[in-house]
Amino acid sequence: MKILTMATNLLVVAAWPLLAQSGAGTPGQTVKLEVSGMHCKSCVQTIERSVRKVSGVDSVYVDMHAGFVEVRCDSPFVRSESITQMIRRAGFRVKGVIQ
Repeated sequence: MKILTMATNLLVVAAWPLLAQSGAGTPGQTVKLEVSGMHCKSCVQTIERSVRKVSGVDSVYVDMHAGFVEVRCDSPFVRSESITQMIRRAGFRVKGVIQ
């Protein structure tokens, strides 16, 4: 069992650079996206519901007046592209990542 655990840890360590390059997050990481097309509370709720469908998303905060969506991840395998895609599918425009 100890050998299996060590092998798993080595695999994760070896794969981490590839995950980081692919846009993967880290647990507790927050991704902030500039989003346009939000006009009402229904828009906010639509985005929140859509983004929560992404596996590994912990919380979603939408500020329609400032034009951003902030997503907190609880998994290292959440990709910002997955979040962006869900927002676009919901009918909104993602302008980019806010640093």
